[in-house]
Amino acid sequence: MPTPEGFEVASPLWGVCTLLNKDLDAVLKSWVPDPRDRSIFKPITSPTSIRELVTLNEHFRTVAHASGRAWPDIEEFTLQIFSGRIPKLNRYTNDDVWETIATLIDTQWDDGFGDIPPFVKHLRLDLTPPPAAVEYLNKWDETAENINCSSAKLGHPLRGHEAIPGSHYRQKFWIYVFHVAEDLVLGILESRKDDRQDLQELWVFPSGMHVGDLTIEVVGELPMSQADALVQMRGTEIYWQSICSQHWNGVFIRFSENLIAASKSIFEESIRPFKEARQARMAEVLTEVKKVAEELLAKSCATLAEQVVVKLGLSKNQGENLRKPFKRNAGEICGGDQ
Repeated sequence: MPTPEGFEVASPLWGVCTLLNKDLDAVLKSWVPDPRDRSIFKPITSPTSIRELVTLNEHFRTVAHASGRAWPDIEEFTLQIFSGRIPKLNRYTNDDVWETIATLIDTQWDDGFGDIPPFVKHLRLDLTPPPAAVEYLNKWDETAENINCSSAKLGHPLRGHEAIPGSHYRQKFWIYVFHVAEDLVLGILESRKDDRQDLQELWVFPSGMHVGDLTIEVVGELPMSQADALVQMRGTEIYWQSICSQHWNGVFIRFSENLIAASKSIFEESIRPFKEARQARMAEVLTEVKKVAEELLAKSCATLAEQVVVKLGLSKNQGENLRKPFKRNAGEICGGDQ
């Protein structure tokens, strides 16, 4: 069939495609998915997308009502902190650290504090970095310029800590991520709390974080390569190394299992020489105690044998025969396991 643009090939399938499109439109207009299906309701990766939840929820509620069905609302969803963007790898200095961080992590998450709809009951905060981000973070430290570890040249985000070449940028990045997640959790709790409630009363440890009927859960896993960088931090007390850090346990306990395990491993390795020295000393003490006990018992046995010989008026041969079992028994007692 000729057309102004050339030729158009006619196909008997056109009519079928038209019917299929009409059927598809009809299905979509009546489609009501399961709001708990994560294959349909993907994690939200942008703060602005939170505002669309109300519109989306209202759409499915209207569709369900029109067909006499019930819609349970989108009661749970996941926030994905990482943006998915990967910055260009350069030789980094302190001046462009925050620009790089802002590329990997959206810095506008705090704009969504008051936008969590009231029908949401369970919120998951996923801190899992995509593989490309992990690779980038590792290369960031590997290719970085040599840095001066003094606080005046390149400060650490935690007061009292020194910048460590080879891991400093990952440390700085993850401390920032933890602060973003912490601020986001606190902001959401604050926006949902009753005016009469003190925010401190809203935290429940170690079972999680909740306010009213909303529960917040930090999910994901800190990759081991990132935990290895963080665990090298030295200086003032660190969250995950504090036994009494309820705050850290309440927010990040599941996400930071690798970090906590690595910290414990380094601590155990650091005290291993002291434990071995203590065990060696205990073995020496036990040997000395055993020797002294054997000598004391032998003397006691000999004294007892002499008293028996004198008491009974035994001859020299009879006395020697009496002393032998006392000496043998003393040696067996001190040389045994008791």
